[in-house]
Amino acid sequence: MRIAFAALLLASCASAPAPSWSSGKSVGTRRPTPAPEVSKLAPGTEMVLEGAVSRVCKHRGCWVEVEGVMAKSFEHDVLFPKDCEGRRARILGIVRHQETGEKKGDGCPQPRIVVEILGAELF
Repeated sequence: MRIAFAALLLASCASAPAPSWSSGKSVGTRRPTPAPEVSKLAPGTEMVLEGAVSRVCKHRGCWVEVEGVMAKSFEHDVLFPKDCEGRRARILGIVRHQETGEKKGDGCPQPRIVVEILGAELF
């Protein structure tokens, strides 16, 4: 029984899809934080966000919205493909609390809580 379970576990790990796109630091296999829990995390907390991309920056690809959570590349070193809406993303990032929820003149959303992107993968 143990051998069958181990074989099943290895087979499921081996069949996990590889990302079709990645950028920045390796996201790894860390368990994702549920989107509703992100706002409860302390600023500076490193976490993984996973889910479907609902919006993406059409100017540079510097931000995406995943499961209602805004993730942004502040240094513009991780730029998402502009056609990634609907694809599954895994994002390694740091929770940041911003001063304002207003939009800047450049049209970028400025939510109060944002995940600063360190690395990302698309599937």
